[in-house]
Amino acid sequence: MSQQKVTAYITREYAGETQLLTLTSEDTNWAGVEVPGGTVDPGETLEQALYREIAEESGICKNQLTLVKYLGHNTYQSRTTQEIMIRHNYHLIFTGDSKHVFTHSVESNDIDHGWLYHYEWKTIYNKHVIKLADKLQPGLVELYKLL
Repeated sequence: MSQQKVTAYITREYAGETQLLTLTSEDTNWAGVEVPGGTVDPGETLEQALYREIAEESGICKNQLTLVKYLGHNTYQSRTTQEIMIRHNYHLIFTGDSKHVFTHSVESNDIDHGWLYHYEWKTIYNKHVIKLADKLQPGLVELYKLL
């Protein structure tokens, strides 16, 4: 059995530089640096899940984003449940206003409700690889091919 996941690689242009929205969590600090994403609920399309997860985890609304490209998927086995995860990766551009760093309390019907996520826009210097959690690195590699 496998579980579908979505991941959002959200970029913006700021002061002539491309930045990636990254997060760390107070509740899962073992996960390291991540980007928004999560599980596709029954009956949802991948894109519906993508926008829902972004809104729940960051407070960023669909109308503040432009979907650029599907970056493909990667498959891995969950360390905790041993279930196969299929992670679908997307590149989006943020078109709204945002502070360089901000904190958001997750609003969801899931275990992460109330978790605090600390966000930071990290500048991508000459495709310098930002270190993300292992499961998220394949999508970042695909994003760099576009930049």
